[in-house]
Amino acid sequence: MSPYYPNNIDSSEAPMANPIEVQNIHSTLTSLSAVQITIIASSVGAIIAAFVAAIFSLLTTWLVKRAENERALRELIIKSAIEIHNQDFELAKAVPGRYSIMPLDGYVVHMTALLSVLMKNKITSDNVRTLLDQTYAITKESNLHLGETRFKGDADVL
Repeated sequence: MSPYYPNNIDSSEAPMANPIEVQNIHSTLTSLSAVQITIIASSVGAIIAAFVAAIFSLLTTWLVKRAENERALRELIIKSAIEIHNQDFELAKAVPGRYSIMPLDGYVVHMTALLSVLMKNKITSDNVRTLLDQTYAITKESNLHLGETRFKGDADVL
């Protein structure tokens, strides 16, 4: 007795394919002319080629969109850094001797770090301070380095 066949049929008594149906399929395939076989093969080849082309098209589209997104983020970083730098510069001009501002490089590093930290992590009320602390730690190191290396007349640094 086999559990795979219902009604207590023994596997040795399993139903077999009808030899007449197999013979009909075989005779149908062998009765095709060379032109019909060529047409079928061409159709199958065209379908496969279209499928492969579609995959490469989707891959190319994805890569282009990803590059556009990265370019837009870089543009956003630079524009934001320039705007914040200009605001700080105007504030420093309005109150002379009271404020000093870092070079534009520091603002770009800050905006890059901020965007990077915020994009990689989910922001919650529990972790927002930690994320901002990470950003400000990067900005502080950048500003310290810029303050140490700026205007020393070293052509390699500038």
